[in-house]
Amino acid sequence: MSALLDQLNQYADIRRSLGFKYATQLRILKSFVSFADSCRAEYVTADLFLQWRESFGHANPQTWYRRLGPVRMFAGWLASMDRRHEVPPINLIPAKHRRSPIHLQ
Repeated sequence: MSALLDQLNQYADIRRSLGFKYATQLRILKSFVSFADSCRAEYVTADLFLQWRESFGHANPQTWYRRLGPVRMFAGWLASMDRRHEVPPINLIPAKHRRSPIHLQ
């Protein structure tokens, strides 16, 4: 097991113990960590996130913006223990927040 995967498992256990279901975010993070392992990356960086985006295939900017959130939170947790991890900036993926239309009945 890689160090990042081990840390992801610890992070997910903590989040779940706090009451988060953490299914979708964990799926995103597992994909990201798998990519990081394939690149032999030891630390999370903004550049690593952008490489993952390039290798992943086509998705709209809003989807990538939503994927950035869990990676940023995980990176923040990692950075609190080891400053070599970099928290990708929130504006790394430009996207407009779109609310779902209100349906009145």
